[in-house]
Amino acid sequence: MTSSQAAMRRRFTTRFVREMEREGFARTDHSYALWGAGDNAIVYDLQAAPAYNRDMDSCTGIYINVGILLGIEIEWLRRTLRSASWQPSPANGVWNDRLRRDGIDWPDLWSMCSVAEADQLSTQAIDLFRQQLPRLKHLLDPEHMIAAARAERWSRNRVLEGYLLADHGRLGEVEELLDIAGTPVQELLEHQRSILGLAHHRAGLTTPVAQLPETRHEPTAPTIGLGQFGALIVARYADQLEHLEAVANLALPVDEIDYAHDWHVGFLPTMEYVDPVELAIAVTTETGRPTIALYDNDGDYAEGYCHSPDGNTGRFYLNEQAFRAFIAELDTDQDEPARRDTTSLMPVAEPVALLANWAVEAGLAPNRPALTAALTPSTDYPNNTVGQLISALGIHPPSHAEPRN
Repeated sequence: MTSSQAAMRRRFTTRFVREMEREGFARTDHSYALWGAGDNAIVYDLQAAPAYNRDMDSCTGIYINVGILLGIEIEWLRRTLRSASWQPSPANGVWNDRLRRDGIDWPDLWSMCSVAEADQLSTQAIDLFRQQLPRLKHLLDPEHMIAAARAERWSRNRVLEGYLLADHGRLGEVEELLDIAGTPVQELLEHQRSILGLAHHRAGLTTPVAQLPETRHEPTAPTIGLGQFGALIVARYADQLEHLEAVANLALPVDEIDYAHDWHVGFLPTMEYVDPVELAIAVTTETGRPTIALYDNDGDYAEGYCHSPDGNTGRFYLNEQAFRAFIAELDTDQDEPARRDTTSLMPVAEPVALLANWAVEAGLAPNRPALTAALTPSTDYPNNTVGQLISALGIHPPSHAEPRN
């Protein structure tokens, strides 16, 4: 990314965020939320992307993702992720979409090729979002949201209706929706216990759901994880990562979690490729300490690089086979056949040794069996992979009493 592209992106986002603050939105990590009744929220974020419909070498683009989130679901996610500080993003919404213009190619991509165009487009985006806000605010009212869930074909609308009714203690309507005495609705089966238990609790009753099978899976997921396009940074720094010049130059919001001993993990949402080698080297140069950087390709795989002042540097992959297959589709350079080889994968022992040595140099106490588990290809990728990797390196939450070198 060039400095001019960063300037365009910074200009667009700064103006858009400032005007939305006047509408009541407040920053929550890399997203911005407007809260309503019952802790329901309208949430948006700005996602960098290549200017697919323009000259990608000189222009840049931004997606504006918007979602509506239920307070009860935010509460559940915070319990599930074991993090009271977890903040919502549009992807978690019961309804989500992108702010889009009609009548143009790539209507949801705000692409710009100059700072002047960034000013013009940000004004258009601000005006368009303001036009949409009354309808979105209307849906923050629980009764209006219940009506919308029944009338519109939203993602998970039956589940949404169940949780909304339960949250208001409307037990009869919940039981009718779940059809407990008859044939349960398949879409609601995995949520049956949680919805019914919530309805009894809100109605002030002792919940009689102990006999129901536990069907809802609550994984021990990391507070920051992969699963979308973006860059991830693992670094030790006395301040927030967003204050590093190497990070600020990307002109992207940072979703950041603080760990013990000044370790930080930051996620920067962007569909524009961020070279993990360049990013890790830039952060290490600035901090003088070991750094890991990854780029995640929409949850399919992550390409990583660890760098340290004393030479423990190298590439590694999360879900390497998917990475090789992706490169095989794109790469036409016949001089690099090994790069496209999907059968000769890196033995897991190699990245385990690389990252273990990196961690020791960083003053951490790595767990090699746990590193092996985190780096072994899995059908569960990307769920839990980042959390497992960070913990296996010896990086822990501030409350963790892990001895360090």
